[in-house]
Amino acid sequence: MANERSESKATEALTLLLPGDVELPLRLIPKGKFRMGSRNGWQSEQPVHWVELTESFYMGVTPVTQAQWRALVKARKGSGIDLKESPSAFKDDGDQLPVEQVSWIHCMQWCDLLTELIRSKEVVDASSGQELIRLYATLPTEAQWEYACRGPQKIDQEENKKGDQKVSWATTDYSNGDGDAALDQVGWYDENAGSQTQPVKGLSPNEWGLYDCHGNVWEWCWDDWDSDAYRKRVDGVQDPCTPSRAVRWQDRDNSDNADRVVRGGSWGDSAGVCRAAYRFGNWPVFRDWFLGFRVCLLAPGPQPSQPAGEVGLESSPSQARRQAEAGNGDDGEPDLGLNSGPPPQSGGEIF
Repeated sequence: MANERSESKATEALTLLLPGDVELPLRLIPKGKFRMGSRNGWQSEQPVHWVELTESFYMGVTPVTQAQWRALVKARKGSGIDLKESPSAFKDDGDQLPVEQVSWIHCMQWCDLLTELIRSKEVVDASSGQELIRLYATLPTEAQWEYACRGPQKIDQEENKKGDQKVSWATTDYSNGDGDAALDQVGWYDENAGSQTQPVKGLSPNEWGLYDCHGNVWEWCWDDWDSDAYRKRVDGVQDPCTPSRAVRWQDRDNSDNADRVVRGGSWGDSAGVCRAAYRFGNWPVFRDWFLGFRVCLLAPGPQPSQPAGEVGLESSPSQARRQAEAGNGDDGEPDLGLNSGPPPQSGGEIF
């Protein structure tokens, strides 16, 4: 497996034209293999293991912005889903700020609204006018998120000159390397964000053209939170997701005990929390001014979320049987929060 690599880093751009001519740019992330986790992180990030994503997917170039959020909610007012047009705490010059104070439930509802517009042909590819009715919107799994965050794998050019092509798997803390100097180039965190969110695309993207994967706002993922998830997997697992993908989000247990995964860190967090491998969870009904999301577009079929009452099958029927069970343990991890920044103004809300 050491000689395997992800597909070409060249990514296809797609821009959705939302109501009001608001653009939502995405990049095609090719299927491939990568090393997930960190040897030096918390116990929940270990062991580092091979993961294979068997299907390509589109990922938002940035976290969903306030302008993108508002365009969709405003267009679908009265549709039966009660979402605020402007839920965010930071509103000055807010169009290009990431939307925040949105719960996991809010984000899934917004994704369903986007899917409805795609299916009704009210959202098309901005560059070609092409209809996209075979795609639907959801949150990425945390495996999709980390793979997209890290970027494409690289070839060691010195080894390549010798005719022995060697893959350098992305295992650094950030998409561009290690240390605070690397993070300063790609992420807004407690040392450079000025105690608030910052406009998207203000720093450098990763090699797949994605911005703000580190810091700015935490990003909700599809999966239930399980601190022992990695210890329950076998090396080389395909399309891991917690729980089974054969579940509609509307039917999920949305109690406080069913936490959802959040990734990426925020404007008020320390550099260590903004690492690509860092993972945590929070209540699906929780919202605060450091929580946002990034939209993912998938093709119909074996995927984590199915719109409009559809129920999908597992991405791999043998996936659960391939995942080795392990004992549970206490990670001794810190609580998620702005430990190194100012306390949330709202104190966190549950709706």
